[in-house]
Amino acid sequence: MPNSIEKRDNYFYTRCTDEHLDLNSAIRWVSELFIEHPRFEPGTNVLWDATAITSSSLSFGDMEAFGDYLETVRDRRGGGRSGFVTDNDLVFGLFRTHEMLNRDKFDYEYRVFRDLAAARVWVEFG
Repeated sequence: MPNSIEKRDNYFYTRCTDEHLDLNSAIRWVSELFIEHPRFEPGTNVLWDATAITSSSLSFGDMEAFGDYLETVRDRRGGGRSGFVTDNDLVFGLFRTHEMLNRDKFDYEYRVFRDLAAARVWVEFG
């Protein structure tokens, strides 16, 4: 099954089905399955399900570059909440690094989770 996005009541649920994540696939996931989605509106909350990812070749520099990409779509993205979920230690650490490195590059609330249910509650209800 390819990566997917589903509009739910007050947020988007997007799932990465790739087992490996690199900079290009991360940017493609955000761009094609979220920012360019026809029902996307600035400020939309989103739950990023990355539990299928088992490996990554993202470097520290890639995390900065990913933040730079997010800054280019900052106005289009707007506010809201983004919850990123992974149960992989490496991916968790990378996206916690992303959270700390890039928080000034986006206007939305962002948190990294290990539990999908907890992330959903935070994204949906705060």
